Amino acid sequence: MLGNIIRQYRMDKGLSLRAFASRCGLSHSYVDMLEKGHDPRNGQSPRPSIDTLIALAKGLEIEARELMAHADHLSSAERQDIESFAIAYREDPLSDLPEHARLCVERFIQRMRHKYGVKETRD
Repeated sequence: MLGNIIRQYRMDKGLSLRAFASRCGLSHSYVDMLEKGHDPRNGQSPRPSIDTLIALAKGLEIEARELMAHADHLSSAERQDIESFAIAYREDPLSDLPEHARLCVERFIQRMRHKYGVKETRD
């Protein structure tokens, strides 16, 4: 379970919930909910987004694809998105930016491509 991975990592590294959440760029209450595996708003298991899984993977110091194996709610298309992101991350000229800034740049580029009708091409 995703929550067990987060909790074990935090314990191994001696990180508080707040310190780990800050490292990931997430709220401590959301990380707590992920650790517990229960969303009190709807009584179900949390369904973290791709962006959240990528932020968690960075905070856990693992590849996003390793973490997605524990995210059963992802569709195959979402899993492919994470794989594509992981590949691009290795070749990313923005790798020295914090993860949240990198994600903002990526979203901006996607919006501009959409706005101007430019399809993404990869070599």
